[in-house]
Amino acid sequence: MKRNPNIISVPASGVAEMLSISERHVRKLNAQGLLPRPISLGRCVRWNVSELEQWHAAGAPSREQWEELHQRNTEDIGNTDA
Repeated sequence: MKRNPNIISVPASGVAEMLSISERHVRKLNAQGLLPRPISLGRCVRWNVSELEQWHAAGAPSREQWEELHQRNTEDIGNTDA
């Protein structure tokens, strides 16, 4: 699926389209902690498109595993002592 590079976040309907699943299933996966953590913009819930793409490329790990992986990668980037 080719995406518009100007779009940086999407609602549940956009996640559903990206993953070829229903919006209801997106909400269920989110409630179960199986999607990356969304952000809230007021009353609107959105997912970062590039994070969704990275998460999918990593094998769609659970939110907990994804956040641990992100934390390790951030620590590795900050630790440039070589």
